[in-house]
Amino acid sequence: MDIKDGAALRLKSRTTEYDMVAVTPAIAEKWLGTQVRNRNVQEHSMMTYRSDMIAGRWEFAGDPIRFDREGHLIDGQNRLTALAGIENDVLALTFLVIRGLDPESQMVMDQGARRTAGQQLGLKGIASGSAVAAGARLALSWERGLLFVNRWDGPNLVTNTEITAWVDDNPELVRMATDRLTAVRQIGLRPSAGLGFVIRLGLDLREETQEFVNEMHELSNLPAGSPTLALAKRLARVRQDNDLRLSEIDQLGFLVYTWNNWVRGKSAQRLQRPKGGWSAENFPTPEGV
Repeated sequence: MDIKDGAALRLKSRTTEYDMVAVTPAIAEKWLGTQVRNRNVQEHSMMTYRSDMIAGRWEFAGDPIRFDREGHLIDGQNRLTALAGIENDVLALTFLVIRGLDPESQMVMDQGARRTAGQQLGLKGIASGSAVAAGARLALSWERGLLFVNRWDGPNLVTNTEITAWVDDNPELVRMATDRLTAVRQIGLRPSAGLGFVIRLGLDLREETQEFVNEMHELSNLPAGSPTLALAKRLARVRQDNDLRLSEIDQLGFLVYTWNNWVRGKSAQRLQRPKGGWSAENFPTPEGV
């Protein structure tokens, strides 16, 4: 099917018509102005779309932009809002555009549930896709210095599409992380924190990471003052008392403290948050990274 220029597309139609159409930010802005009624923009979804569009990760998936018989936009508001907000005069994305629909058809649109990153990885045959997605999202946010900002806002987003692409590009690192998932769970760590930590250390520290995780998991013949024993005791107390629950950031921070003491051969009797809590300024950097 030929791709039509969105600037010349006739939106009104008494019959149902469909075309593949090239849409620029300016055209998207114009089409948004045809709306008569629509739900509020879903800010998170819209910013996710914009992030992928800017980064070149947006893929044509056949989801249509839809107009009623009078040429009013009835589906596609979030995608068009994302595109309209991009300052790029040469950017043009291809969409399937359907015109001529009954206005009341809008009432039955968007009733399905959106796939999570974990579900997308599952479709690609990745074992424990939800855990891998959570770990990858945390590791990428950590690497970019985004642990203490709103990670769901605008340029700070790590999108589902980005996670899927990262998994495709790092199969060996993903295998290494999933190989440690059972131990991570049995230790009492959240998969996001445990796998995020393993992913952030990377393949260069594969052997050391394996030894470290095994020591935390097995806890055999460890001397008093062992940093891995200190972490195991803290996690065990949490499992016994819900009031001592640790956040994802707590677990990640304590993991890094434990790793750094373990690498340096330093003893540790207990683990505590920094005075005033974690921040971008006091969050520890893992040795060797």
